[in-house]
Amino acid sequence: MPTLLFSGTTTCVSHLYTILKAIALMSKHVSLEIMSDGFKFTVDVDSRSSQAVVLVKKNLFSMYNFNDQDAEGSDDEPAFFPPYRLSLASLTTCLEMFGKNDVISDKAGGNAEDRRVDSSGASQTCRILYSGPDHPLKFVFRNDQFTTSCEFLNQDTDKQSESLNLDPSEVVLKVILSAHLLTQALRDLEGAKSQYVRIIAQTRAIPHFRLESTGEFGRNVIAYPNERNVLDTFVIDDPDQDPEGNVIVQSGYLFGELVKCREAVGVSEKVCLRMDVYGRLSVQSMCVVDEARKTFVDFRFNAHDEY
Repeated sequence: MPTLLFSGTTTCVSHLYTILKAIALMSKHVSLEIMSDGFKFTVDVDSRSSQAVVLVKKNLFSMYNFNDQDAEGSDDEPAFFPPYRLSLASLTTCLEMFGKNDVISDKAGGNAEDRRVDSSGASQTCRILYSGPDHPLKFVFRNDQFTTSCEFLNQDTDKQSESLNLDPSEVVLKVILSAHLLTQALRDLEGAKSQYVRIIAQTRAIPHFRLESTGEFGRNVIAYPNERNVLDTFVIDDPDQDPEGNVIVQSGYLFGELVKCREAVGVSEKVCLRMDVYGRLSVQSMCVVDEARKTFVDFRFNAHDEY
């Protein structure tokens, strides 16, 4: 029997299904990195134009046993095992078939309670077992009626994702708003047959924050004032511009790429948009199980300013 390097048990199976389904449009495969403080799922497209990262904290598990003696890492970062690449379609199918007994609503426009997982009284459990990159990764589902085991093999081990991280010191724009507002904006831009979207923010001129799109129906603008009942956070910090003037930051993106974050936004409560000096964009959705447990789905997009 191989040595068990990790084992964890959770009842939030439907929550895992929902957030992984939200990134399934990106790729057929996902890289799973098991860390001492949680899971990181990463998917990206072959063109390297976009990437999605799901961070699952260990408090989503009722039991989390991590054998750090065989893990990698340094003193200033969590220990981790090498990424394990598996079929995302197969994983979401297993989670849907054998694990869905708690409920999450993805009704657009719903209030905060509508967007949360109800795991009260859940009898369904999922145990995850990892014994190393050369052994199957096991998901064992158990409830009062049955026990089912799904095994996944490590695929394309030489093809690992390169992170599209934003360096915090290079972030020039940070906006936090309700997920409902961004969901509505993406729906409106899609209805306008948008092909290209430019995000523009400015400190003094009005509107302070807007999305401008071009497409089959011409130019469309969705604007937001810098008011607390609209934008929870609005920060522009570009050291290359005079803070006494109207500081402007902007960058453009293919709408066909940007819209891939819509499903994750639709099942979240808040969304944080960040842009760095290179125009790279992060759209991070906060998906809530309860007040103490939250999962973050972070879509990252490279700029396409040639349009």
